[in-house]
Amino acid sequence: MLQIRDGLLLEDPVLGKYCNTASPPPLQTTGPTAWIHFHSDFTVSDRGFHITYTTSPSDPGCGGTFTDSEGILISPNWPNDYAHNRQCFYLITLPPGEQVALNFTNMDLENHSDCSFDYVEVRDGRMETDLLIGKYCGSTLPAPIRSSSNSLWIRFKSDSSVSRAGFRAAYSIACGGILSGTGVFRSPYHPNPYPYNKVCEWVINQQEGYVVTLNFLSFDVEGGSCSFDFVEVRDGPSPSSTLLGKFCGDQIPPRLQSTQESMYIQFSTDSSVNNHGFEAAYDSAIEGCGDTLTSPSGTITSPGHPTNYPHGANCTWYISVLPGNLIRLVFDSFNLEYHANCNYDYLEVYDGTGTTGNKTGRYCGRSVPPSITSADNQMTLLFVTDSSLSGEGFSASYVSINASTDCGESFSSPTGTFTSPSYPNNYPNSRDCTYKIIVQLNMQIMLNFTSFELEGTPPFCSFDFVEIRDGGYETSPLIGKFCGSQRPPVVVSHSNRLWIRFHSDPSITSHGFIAHWDGTQTGCGGTLTTASGGLSSPNYPLPYHPNAECYWNIKTSQGSQVQLSFSSFHLESSSSCSYDYLAVHDGNSSSAPELARLCGTELPRPINSSSNQLYIKLRTDSSVNTGGFIAFYNTKCHNIIISHQHQGVIESLNFPNNYPDNSLCSWTVQASSGNTINYTFTAFQLEDTYNCHFDYIKLYNGPNEQAPLIGAFCGTTPPPANSTTGSALTLVFRTDSSIPMPGFQMAWYQNGCGDIKQQTP
Repeated sequence: MLQIRDGLLLEDPVLGKYCNTASPPPLQTTGPTAWIHFHSDFTVSDRGFHITYTTSPSDPGCGGTFTDSEGILISPNWPNDYAHNRQCFYLITLPPGEQVALNFTNMDLENHSDCSFDYVEVRDGRMETDLLIGKYCGSTLPAPIRSSSNSLWIRFKSDSSVSRAGFRAAYSIACGGILSGTGVFRSPYHPNPYPYNKVCEWVINQQEGYVVTLNFLSFDVEGGSCSFDFVEVRDGPSPSSTLLGKFCGDQIPPRLQSTQESMYIQFSTDSSVNNHGFEAAYDSAIEGCGDTLTSPSGTITSPGHPTNYPHGANCTWYISVLPGNLIRLVFDSFNLEYHANCNYDYLEVYDGTGTTGNKTGRYCGRSVPPSITSADNQMTLLFVTDSSLSGEGFSASYVSINASTDCGESFSSPTGTFTSPSYPNNYPNSRDCTYKIIVQLNMQIMLNFTSFELEGTPPFCSFDFVEIRDGGYETSPLIGKFCGSQRPPVVVSHSNRLWIRFHSDPSITSHGFIAHWDGTQTGCGGTLTTASGGLSSPNYPLPYHPNAECYWNIKTSQGSQVQLSFSSFHLESSSSCSYDYLAVHDGNSSSAPELARLCGTELPRPINSSSNQLYIKLRTDSSVNTGGFIAFYNTKCHNIIISHQHQGVIESLNFPNNYPDNSLCSWTVQASSGNTINYTFTAFQLEDTYNCHFDYIKLYNGPNEQAPLIGAFCGTTPPPANSTTGSALTLVFRTDSSIPMPGFQMAWYQNGCGDIKQQTP
């Protein structure tokens, strides 16, 4: 049996059904497809059939292929009655990536409950077998139709009776729509030029408790006053909602965020100048989670702060201030779930417009991050939480500062470090930073650059440079102007002030510098009690005075040791150093053991004390005065062995002042064999954290960290007074990069008397 249908579907009309040997008459389909079905049973077989076919043009008023960006479809003879027994096929195909919008403006077909007689059929694709969108008849206008791809297939069919006026439909490139969740949308034809006279409207809706975020990935719309072609974004679901921004030109708009669950976007073009358009990504964020901030100052808090933040948060704050300004971010409070690598809950700060910028840091735990200054006028904060533990979150504030004048700082502490902007990353162009150092009266400042790499070649230094002046003002005497990669020499001020200027030009940057300063006693001798510092001969770098006798007493934290090193040394030379000399004693007076007696021009090796004090004496005679010396000292607190003592005190660095960041100290007290060690903390104030991850003390019942752990301690509750079970006690003190506090003081004494001696036979 041979069966032929006028189309590809089972419900299409049968043109003929044939068997035996009679040749069927010629057949003609009403459309571009035919379905031919041949069936044989399991008995008699014969020679079969042979078919030839040809194509012929369809009625020009019946169907067709449409590829323009917009157009009109009509039934044959519209608006007059269509003919009987007609079948017309319409195929709309737009460029890949686009969708088709189809709107019926007129509809008048023979009516039937199943639309079996006369009808319009619309399918989502290019073929008769694609997904059926709808089958329409009667006079009711179908709802607007939107394809899921770049094609729509449409069939109009009439039977042998009853004809009406037919239909009219307009199609265009689909744009706009109702969106939710996460996705991307774009202007028509993007990245090719968009069409003229187009209005597209999108409404993005998110679930309750969430807001909409919008991030433009590319943007190229006719510029000017935004009265011709433009993109308009509103805080809400309608064209009357509050305007968030109206954008045109080729500058990518800032990230936008609604204050409610909906956002409205309109793209409008006129009849001239079509550019490439835009592409934008949308997402949701927890309400109160993330924002776009453009004010010169503001506050940022985690969702729910100061109560616990929610699980599964992903919040982004974009800060953008006026060009020519920087952003200084300061944290007021910080408490996030801790992990060694901050893999669970964390806050990331980026120097720039998104996660493609330079990451300044990732932070978690309870250590308050340091203040952060951007390299330009934009900064991004990304807050991410997992599905478990949560804390109070964070609170931070930011302020816009003038990039050309406010990248420096003033310092008044006796010792410290400062760097070029963005160090160790390359410093930005066009910066002019001023650093002022002021220490106590009757002190000098010793400035030492430990890393230095700027554009330029000395001695010209006309591009990028560091300028140092001996005083507190830009009119103070010039010490030097430095550039290139050679570190400046150690600088000692003549007063208690130094003025430093860093300048970069509009091109070529480098790593910049890091500099450390110490306040040092001026004149002849003095007492030095900071954890690190410097001293120099009177009148340095000029020749020292004759017949001088100066004494310096360096006293650092108890339980630690002092290391003295020299960067310059020029004293009168003699074989026994009996004329001009520098004597270094291991204690607090000239009666303490002499560690070194120095003269001549050879740079001495570093000198180490056995306790926390050094006594230094400079003696000059009446003749031959040379350049003198400059020396630095620092406190050694790691791997300190305290033995051959019956009692003592161990203190954190700088006690009772705040200890420094990123310290690691360890002391082992070794009593005589057979004795134990009693210890008690007379002062204790460390950063308080859960499980003592950040700043802490660990006590070990033995001579090293492999001995049994007594406990780890932090906060303000001191470890309980106790005694060891053996003759040794080890104390480890570690600090992180933030929140320094006064530290601790521990007194200890040997419990018992004498020593265990073994009798030799």
